[in-house]
Amino acid sequence: MSIATKIKTGSIWTPKKDNSEVFYAPLWRPDMVAKGGYIKNGTGALTAANPINLAVGANTIDVATAGTFIVGMPEGGTVATGTMTVTNSVVTIPAGVATSIATTGAVGNITVTSSNIIKSKDKSNLAMTVTGATWGYQGRSFDGTDDKIVIPNNAVIDISGVVTVEVWVKLSSSLAANADIVSKINTTTYLGCYMIVWNNDTSQWSFFTGNANSWDNAGLVSGSKGVWAYITGVYNGTNTKIYLNGVFGANAVASHTPVADGRDLYLGERETGTSDLNGVIGEARIYNRALTAGEIQQNYLVTKWRYV
Repeated sequence: MSIATKIKTGSIWTPKKDNSEVFYAPLWRPDMVAKGGYIKNGTGALTAANPINLAVGANTIDVATAGTFIVGMPEGGTVATGTMTVTNSVVTIPAGVATSIATTGAVGNITVTSSNIIKSKDKSNLAMTVTGATWGYQGRSFDGTDDKIVIPNNAVIDISGVVTVEVWVKLSSSLAANADIVSKINTTTYLGCYMIVWNNDTSQWSFFTGNANSWDNAGLVSGSKGVWAYITGVYNGTNTKIYLNGVFGANAVASHTPVADGRDLYLGERETGTSDLNGVIGEARIYNRALTAGEIQQNYLVTKWRYV
């Protein structure tokens, strides 16, 4: 494998593998782009070429002869009626499975919708549903309005106790409000909370942890828009800390231990549809232990080549 290929796939100059790493989303990787799948003839016949590659999202497929068709989608999706009837009305296609669908009635078209799902690159390969957030060679761009990536809750990210959250992010110079970068929070009770937040009024970063009673803020670290920043938040069981570009920034005694609560994890938005990010997220990691200052600095040094 050439050096160029290794760089492209991220096989060098990345933090060493760690069994405590429960979530890793390198949004810059070329394979972190959803794949639409395909549809091909069974007993029925497509009007156009056979097979047809499906784009992510809705595809209108023209059918010449009613019958069965084989649909495969890497991350699943649905088939819905167009001007024809599809057996079972709406058919959910399991991820990675070639599924036969049947059509009856007059010749016309059907709509096949491929899910906009990518998978995390950790040992759990968690599904991540992308809304907007377009891909680029340094990460995913969020529009500050409704773009987001949602990771349905999983036991590995529903952490009680010690935790480390890392993210590379570049805020747009036009960002005009607070923004959640990595957010897992019950906004009613603060149960199971951990999140990295940009405070626009003061141009500072914050890292929060909390539980059903309240939350703890590690403190505020001054930042800037328009430049890449590597933010790390740590809760070690006693203190909540925040680091900027591998350097310790602030610390607070923590009174509220995070407790698992079953909430989804969000990138670029809060679960309430607020605090939207206008900017780019390059990659995010979560560990179920407290990284040391030396480990945080090392992670910064081996990943910064991509951003700064």
